[in-house]
Amino acid sequence: MSAISRVRRGAAITAVAAAMAGAAVVAGPMSGAAQAATNVRISPQNAPATSMAKSPPSSATGIAVLQDTGVFLNQQWTMQQVANLGGNRIAFTFTSRSGGCLDVNGKSLQSGALLMVKACDGSFSQQWIRDFSVNATFLKLENRNSGLIATADGSTSGTLITQRQDSSGFNQRWSIFGA
Repeated sequence: MSAISRVRRGAAITAVAAAMAGAAVVAGPMSGAAQAATNVRISPQNAPATSMAKSPPSSATGIAVLQDTGVFLNQQWTMQQVANLGGNRIAFTFTSRSGGCLDVNGKSLQSGALLMVKACDGSFSQQWIRDFSVNATFLKLENRNSGLIATADGSTSGTLITQRQDSSGFNQRWSIFGA
C-alpha cells in the first residue's frame, strides 16, 4: 500500500470513527478517492437541540425537511462525498435513512425555496458543498445547483428549512455529528 493510499484510508477511517463517536465530522477532502458514507445528524447552530429531519418520518419522498427534537430515524442521514471540486471544496449528498435525498423543491434557484426529500437522482440540486478552508466546527451547506445556503428559518421544532443568500447567521451554520 502506497503512503498516499494509507493517508487516504486513514482520513476515511478517522472521519467515520469521529462520526460514530459523536464528534463533529471535520475531515478534509480526499482527492482522487470517494469518501466512505457516514451516518450523521445535522443540527443548526442557532438551535443545537434540534436536527434536520424528514417529516413525517415515512419512507415516502417529496416531504418537506423540518427541524425536530429527539432522536429518530427521520433525523438520520447518510453523508456521501460525490465530487472533489478543488480548492478545499467537496460536494456531498445527504440521503435520509428512511429514504430519499436532501433536495431543493423543484430544483429551484430562488431564495426561500423549501428543502425537500426527493427520490435520489444525482442532480446538482441534491449536492451540498462544504468548504474545508473555512470554520471546521460549523458548516455552511451550499447547494451546488443554486449556490444558496441551507437555512433554518426559526429555532423551534417544526421550523421549515429553506435555501437563502448567505447572511453568515447562526441559522445558516450546521454541525454534523455521528448518528
